[in-house]
Amino acid sequence: MIVGDPYKFAIGKAEIRAWNVDDAFSNGVLLFFVDGAIFPKEIVTAALNCEVRPLKERLGRLSAGRTLFAAPKEDAFRELYGLTYPQDIEMDNDYRFDLTPPSLADHGCYVFELANGGQARILAAELTYNRQESRHELSHIQVSEAVLPLEELREIAAQL
Repeated sequence: MIVGDPYKFAIGKAEIRAWNVDDAFSNGVLLFFVDGAIFPKEIVTAALNCEVRPLKERLGRLSAGRTLFAAPKEDAFRELYGLTYPQDIEMDNDYRFDLTPPSLADHGCYVFELANGGQARILAAELTYNRQESRHELSHIQVSEAVLPLEELREIAAQL
């Protein structure tokens, strides 16, 4: 099932019965579509029972980011990544803007959201991990972006 417009913003989920020995995890696939791009690019097993409910909750309580809402998409993505995963280990992680399910993060795909009045801005990118720095590479990222009415995002969340 795909909920939303894949050319703008949508979430696809499907349980794959052959991947399940019982009903505990509801293994399947979970995909994000942002501006026609698909995250992740390969098939990844997702425990839908563990990933969809928190995703719905996060979609239901978007955080305001008025300053970042107008920033260029690459700059906004870097800032949101830095808030979520600060370089300074003494700083607390700020997960307010993070939509990334664990199955996507495990494969280097990150999705952030922020709201501004009646609109939501979704930013997504597939990142390369730099083992030497113990951090993802953020210098030459390609960010996909969607801006949609908050009501449309709430409808997507309700249909999940």
